[in-house]
Amino acid sequence: MSQQKISGFDQELETRNQKPVKCLGITFSNDAARRAHFLGLLREGLEELHAKLGGVPSRTVEKRAKSLDASQLDRYYYEALRRVMECTDQTYVTGYKIWQHELEWLERKAARQGYLFLDAPTERSPAPPRDFYRYFIQPSDPPHFKDEKKADGVFLRSTNTDEEFWTALVNYTAALDLVATSSGPAERDERCVINL
Repeated sequence: MSQQKISGFDQELETRNQKPVKCLGITFSNDAARRAHFLGLLREGLEELHAKLGGVPSRTVEKRAKSLDASQLDRYYYEALRRVMECTDQTYVTGYKIWQHELEWLERKAARQGYLFLDAPTERSPAPPRDFYRYFIQPSDPPHFKDEKKADGVFLRSTNTDEEFWTALVNYTAALDLVATSSGPAERDERCVINL
């Protein structure tokens, strides 16, 4: 009996993975297409960083990647999200990683005004009330906070991440960190090859 339940669950999961997926306002044909899209955005960002550095030896990126801590991974995770979500450099409220955001409900021809928080939900910002608050929780060192169970709060966590995701995040973080600490063009003797 339990084997039949497990098989049924696996079949349901497989069926669900083949259905269209809506993520961050974009509809994908299935979960694999969603995944490929966001990994592609990370690759593009990495290529841009590589160009800014003028070509970095791969051993330099690998060395930097090994020295990263959880706070660095989380900071650049938010940077990647900011890029994917097309958030401007200017936040809605000074001192908070918060952006005004609109959700469209195309079928009903309606929209809702709210906020994106690229930070821990430790406190509400002094922004005017809106219909929703989307909090993106960092994956490396998630904060401890009390979920007040408010109807307008949505917490988004990166769960079930695999080695490919972590490799992409670590390499992206290492490259961004190199750009931030670089004083000029890097050595050009060995081109940077970063596998995502």
